[in-house]
Amino acid sequence: MTKSCVKDYYEIINVSMTACSDEIKKAYRKQALKLHPDKNQDDCSGDKFKALQEAYEVLSDPAKRRTYDAKLGNTTHLADIFNSFSFASSPRTTNRHFNGHTFTNSRGAHTATRDVRGRGRTGNFRQSPTFSRPAYQPPPCFSTPPSMQRAPPPQPPPPPPPPPPKQDEPILYDVKVNLEEICNGSTRKIRIEREVFVSDGILVKEEEHLSVEIKPGWKEGTKITYPKREMFILVVYLQILSF
Repeated sequence: MTKSCVKDYYEIINVSMTACSDEIKKAYRKQALKLHPDKNQDDCSGDKFKALQEAYEVLSDPAKRRTYDAKLGNTTHLADIFNSFSFASSPRTTNRHFNGHTFTNSRGAHTATRDVRGRGRTGNFRQSPTFSRPAYQPPPCFSTPPSMQRAPPPQPPPPPPPPPPKQDEPILYDVKVNLEEICNGSTRKIRIEREVFVSDGILVKEEEHLSVEIKPGWKEGTKITYPKREMFILVVYLQILSF
């Protein structure tokens, strides 16, 4: 079927060939109110209304519309069509005409110009696609809805926290006191020695001096636990000396 035999559904609905589905639906409703046989007493109103319904049935269906545009020669997709051809470079300018399109080849430069108004007629809109222009972008109403967009990949779970450092065994130290210290209280100086590994793996002996405050009234066997001091705990036992 040639283009001259194809009904111009865009002209029947009165929209351009780049119109989106919302624009087509709005224009169809307007034309339906105008051409409906109940409101239009024109003898041809019935045929016009039938043609309007036929046009809307095709243009409102995306698959049918693509097939129809291919038959009609919708210039909306000319840029994609031009990119699929390769013309040989020539030192002289060559003009070729195909169905109202003018192809110009001058020293390897290829351009195509057509006056379009959505239906191939001369109008205010002039389209000049070239081989260097980007691919056709659909109207906003044809954009991918958010529900169909690809979601970002799930993030991996965070690593588990490191285990707490292992605590050294407590260092036990016996403090021997007399009855006078138990009754009145006193302060004793003690020296703590321990063996530790240094950074190069060598075992060395460390020494630390602490003060033990003996409070009045403490009983024999009282245990004193010092706060954590460099990865060890000091436990002091009282042993009362008898006379």
